[in-house]
Amino acid sequence: MLEITFVPFLEDSKKFNIVPDYSRSESIEEVPADNLSGAGLLLVTVIGAEDVEGKSHNNPYALVLFKGEKKKTKSINKSRNPSWNEEFQFVLEEAPSKDQIHIEVLSQRRGIGFRSKESMGHVDINLGDVVHNGRINEKYHLINSQDGIIHVEIQWKVI
Repeated sequence: MLEITFVPFLEDSKKFNIVPDYSRSESIEEVPADNLSGAGLLLVTVIGAEDVEGKSHNNPYALVLFKGEKKKTKSINKSRNPSWNEEFQFVLEEAPSKDQIHIEVLSQRRGIGFRSKESMGHVDINLGDVVHNGRINEKYHLINSQDGIIHVEIQWKVI
């Protein structure tokens, strides 16, 4: 329950002993205000991808970059539709309401004595909606990919 009292020109109203009663009371279903500040845990689950294709090989894995930290999923050999279902955690001192997370799908060719990486597309996700709603579960079209899509679930939990 949230009650807001709004008195425009309060100082002027006091001079004339006129204090209008503009009050509003309603129930709010959104995340509590303390969710917008303070320490918390950002949970990023990379569920899978669809229609990702490399030029020379298809061994996709996802790389999650956030605030200088790198986390990556396991590689799925010879797949255009990998399913990872891997969760990564980031402990933060404050809500990431103005931050972005970068997720890139890469393919790595393994051979004797060499390894080569190839980008299969990426996405940058603004975390403002995650902080305000507590959770998102979306599919995103990969940038620099013809038809590639990545499925990601992100949650924000106040500690």
